[in-house]
Amino acid sequence: MTGSFSPPRNLKDRFHLLDFQIMKYAFDIHTRMGNSLDEETYQNELLHLIGRNGIQVQKEVLLPIEFGVFRKDYFIDLLIEDEHIYELKVLPGLTNQCRSQTINYQLIAEKPYGKLINFGASSVEHEFSTSTLTKAERKVFTTDLTDWDEALDPGRSFLNLVSELLTDWGTRLDPVLYSEALLAHLPEGIETRIEIISDGRPVGSKRVRLARQNIAFKLTTSKKPNPLKIQFQKFINHTNLNALLWVNLNQNKVTFCTLIKK
Repeated sequence: MTGSFSPPRNLKDRFHLLDFQIMKYAFDIHTRMGNSLDEETYQNELLHLIGRNGIQVQKEVLLPIEFGVFRKDYFIDLLIEDEHIYELKVLPGLTNQCRSQTINYQLIAEKPYGKLINFGASSVEHEFSTSTLTKAERKVFTTDLTDWDEALDPGRSFLNLVSELLTDWGTRLDPVLYSEALLAHLPEGIETRIEIISDGRPVGSKRVRLARQNIAFKLTTSKKPNPLKIQFQKFINHTNLNALLWVNLNQNKVTFCTLIKK
C-alpha cells in the first residue's frame, strides 16, 4: 500500500504483546463461560480481566463523525491503551460485515491495529485488523465523470455534495455512512419504498434513497463495478424511477455514473 504512514516501530510490537495477553483472557472466558452468553457479558468479563492486570482499557468509547448538519455516533467495544480497537461478537462465525465495521472504526479513529474476537463459535474466533491509511491519504482521490449525465444533476448539486463529503471525510469508509450523510443534506432527499414492476404489474417493493423525485442514488465500494452496473440497470428498468445516480468508491478512484431507465 503506497503512501501509508509508518507508526512508531514499537507500536505494532506493543500491540502484539498486549494482544497475546488479552487473548489468554478471551480463551479463559470462553472455556469457563461457554459460547451462549450475550455480547455485553463477554465484554464486561474481558474488561474486568484486562483492567485487573494493569492494562489500560475503556468500554463503549464514543467515536463521532460529522459533516455539516449530519452526525453519527459509533461506539468502540473496547479501546486498549488508547490505541487499539477491539470489537467483540457473539456469532456462529465472523462475517465480512464484522470486518468492514472494524475497519470503518479504525479509519475514522486513525487507529492502525485492532482485533475482532468472536465468542459465539465452538472455539474463540479471532482476527487481526490492520488499517494504516491516514485521513489525509484518503482525501487524495481521482474522479471519473465519463458516464455522468449533468442534465440529470442540475447545477451539479449532487456531484458537488458528494465531492465535498469526500474532501472532508476521504474515501474507504462505509458506503451506508456516506449515503446517510448525503440524505441529510439533499433538500429533496428521502428514503422510501418504491414498487418493482414486471410487464406493467407491481410484483414487490424495495427501499431506496432518492436524491429527488424519481431520481435514486446509490454509493458502493466495489473493486469490480461492471457487474453491479448491469444489475442496477435491470433494477431501474423495473421501477418508475427515471434514473439512478451511482457513485462507486474503488479505493482512491471515484466514479460517477448516471443510469437512465430504458
